[in-house]
Amino acid sequence: MKHLIALILTIPQSLMGALVFSKSWNWFIVRKFEGMPRLGVLDAVGILFVIGLALLPLAMLNARKEIKEKNADKDDGTIAIAICLIMTLFAYPLMLGFAALWHLVIG
Repeated sequence: MKHLIALILTIPQSLMGALVFSKSWNWFIVRKFEGMPRLGVLDAVGILFVIGLALLPLAMLNARKEIKEKNADKDDGTIAIAICLIMTLFAYPLMLGFAALWHLVIG
């Protein structure tokens, strides 16, 4: 149940983050660099997808450290293989699915 609630809460969290990002972009970047396009909330969600995709490997490095701390008996090679499989089979396809879905929403 907690996972479902967390999943549902990611929608308003993403929209609020995009609102803050788009407002900050418009207030500071567009004002300073004339000719830069204004950024709407829906486009900001897409840009944050791209940023999140770029930062995902960093999050996995942190997860790798935590796994190693909790499972000192596991060797680094096993953990590295598990992380690669998780990224390849779950994390990246999930990100692609969410990005494709959002692309359909904003047209």
